[in-house]
Amino acid sequence: MWQVEVPDHRIAIPAPASRPGCAAPLVEVPVTAVRRRQVFDLPEPAPIEVTEYAAEVKPCPGCGIKAAGVFPAGVKSPAQYGPEVTAKVADAVLGHHIPVHRATLLVMELRAVY
Repeated sequence: MWQVEVPDHRIAIPAPASRPGCAAPLVEVPVTAVRRRQVFDLPEPAPIEVTEYAAEVKPCPGCGIKAAGVFPAGVKSPAQYGPEVTAKVADAVLGHHIPVHRATLLVMELRAVY
């Protein structure tokens, strides 16, 4: 693995005020070099975006039969995953050969974060 030129975060670590075992102060001494180490990690998962569709229901004043708004195509369950989640799971299973059960557990774990 190689270091990148522009990391997402940079944390400066100052030199100590004096070297252990020596009483000479280092506060006024200029910095001559910087040693760099980089840690590559995954950021916190982005929150799941939830879209709620609320179909209005109204009783007809003439016949009493209820009329309801129509949900968009593909919105068929009280709670379901959207096309982006479905695509990522399909990619994990088909593209990366992760067993369906393990992919399901992963999605359930991500859902628990929300």
